[in-house]
Amino acid sequence: MLKKIFTKILLLLLIVVVSNSVIAQKKTKTAKAVKFKPPVVKTFFAGIRGVKDSVPVATGKQIIDSSLTVIDAKGNSYTITHYQFAFKRIGGLENDSTGVVTAVSDIVADNFIATPLTDIWRKTIRETLSKGEEFHFTDIIVTDNKGNYFYAPEVRIGIK
Repeated sequence: MLKKIFTKILLLLLIVVVSNSVIAQKKTKTAKAVKFKPPVVKTFFAGIRGVKDSVPVATGKQIIDSSLTVIDAKGNSYTITHYQFAFKRIGGLENDSTGVVTAVSDIVADNFIATPLTDIWRKTIRETLSKGEEFHFTDIIVTDNKGNYFYAPEVRIGIK
């Protein structure tokens, strides 16, 4: 009996000693990560940039086929890898009891990885575009020729 207890205590001590005698690894110097500073870029849609621009309905129907572009001050173009397009549209809502129609707006949006917009989006907008609606390109992610990703400024165009 005493031999069994002694064996168990000895085994326990051996486990404790082995687990505490871990060989320390030598620290190696790692290369410092170079911080990427994104260039100052401008985003254009049909030559329009900014968030407060507006165009007439006829112009809006023409420019919807345009591509989204991102360039820097030197004229370098950047590849767009993702963006979100939101379309604020205006419609009418009829009150069933009174028959009065009131103007309401809603937003339809989707994520895209290529520019221009898909055929169905462009066709629908051309057929239904009206005053008070809005194009909004946001969450624009671009990449440079070294593979660095960064955000580009948004573009918002109102329809007047």
